[in-house]
Amino acid sequence: MTILFIGNSYTYYNDMPSLFSRLCGCNGMQHRVLSVTKGGRKLHENLDPADETTVELEAVLRENTFDICVLQEHSVLPITDYDRFSASVKAMMEKVGASRYSLYQTWGRKAGAKFLRDEGLDTRTMAIQLRDAYTKAAETYGTDRAPVGLCFLEIYENHPDIDLYDPDLTHPSYAGSCLSAMTHFRTLFGEMPADLSCFDLPDETKAVFTRVLRAVCGD
Repeated sequence: MTILFIGNSYTYYNDMPSLFSRLCGCNGMQHRVLSVTKGGRKLHENLDPADETTVELEAVLRENTFDICVLQEHSVLPITDYDRFSASVKAMMEKVGASRYSLYQTWGRKAGAKFLRDEGLDTRTMAIQLRDAYTKAAETYGTDRAPVGLCFLEIYENHPDIDLYDPDLTHPSYAGSCLSAMTHFRTLFGEMPADLSCFDLPDETKAVFTRVLRAVCGD
């Protein structure tokens, strides 16, 4: 199985695709993982043939056939311009030509983040708005949806001792990227990762992540 992640820093922080690949390996999944990412990237920018990251993506697409493609939009665009987001998902599906797609539902920014202040939002409201946008797009285009943002919200509100955020209040910490990798695993393979030994996390944190992921995904 060959899997492609397309996104921005929410994907590449802590090299989440590699964390996901390690998780697959220690749980016996035959896989190959590639990624094309750039900080601040919006999905529609991957449609610009003059853009250097688009050129990189097109080379990857020429050289590989993908079973699954995970698409991650800019962290605020699905709620500030849903129509642009939706159209970009459709266009990227047509461009990539994978057998299956999953939308990477991201999270509300942490309290104190400038975007929240500017928009009059809080972490929960932003997370729910993102959930609604990603759910609508997934239903429209028949894709999977990795509810990473809902897992973040559950832990943010109920397990404040586990910090999922980078000090910048928006990007994921190492723990946040591990949680993201686990959520993608559950979404793509339909089962919980049983072996988490590849993650350098306390056992209690791993246990919390597993419980939350089961609750969010309805296991």
